[in-house]
Amino acid sequence: MYHILVANECAPLLWGIKSILKTVMGPSGCQVEVVTSRSKMFAHISSGKTYDLIIMDAFMGGPMNCSTLEQVRQLQAQTKLIVTTKEDDLLDCRIEIDGTHTLALWNMRTSEDEMFRTIHEFVRLMQREQEYSRAEVELHNCVQNPFITLSDREADVARLLLRGYGILEVGNELSITSSTASTYKSRIFKKLKINNILALSKQAELYGFIAEPFTEEMH
Repeated sequence: MYHILVANECAPLLWGIKSILKTVMGPSGCQVEVVTSRSKMFAHISSGKTYDLIIMDAFMGGPMNCSTLEQVRQLQAQTKLIVTTKEDDLLDCRIEIDGTHTLALWNMRTSEDEMFRTIHEFVRLMQREQEYSRAEVELHNCVQNPFITLSDREADVARLLLRGYGILEVGNELSITSSTASTYKSRIFKKLKINNILALSKQAELYGFIAEPFTEEMH
């Protein structure tokens, strides 16, 4: 779900923007927050919450200048921005991409079709960024999380060891010999670069391994 902040004091325009957002993203595809003053807008964006898209009126609370836009970007570094204006000649409708910043400008000549296209383009960009972020997280986990290197059976043995099972109990639980269970334990310690159960417990807590379920082979 995308988090969107709309800052505008014109009720008909607010309704139109929200309608476009819901049409493009679906009723559950975005969470839209609305503010009607510049001070409230800055209160929201400085609260610590991250917005995927901010649609702001250039003349809400007085004319906007470059420093205002820069303030927004400093507080919401990764957000997409759409700036609207009632002045026909002040801004042209266009999309600019500058590094991580994406800015669209709407004026009185901007048609509804152009607004739809802008939102569609922003959604496409946000989806692409989310996919890239997920890929980065997966890569990071693969590189950093040593439990990824365990086989399914080794992971089962590790979970039982974390539950306080001894080698004989592990063997009985998994229907393997104690010698095999001991071999799995040695492999686990070698892969995780540890030498005792306490270190295993600390590693498991650090990487969130304890909460993981047993494989389907477990009974």
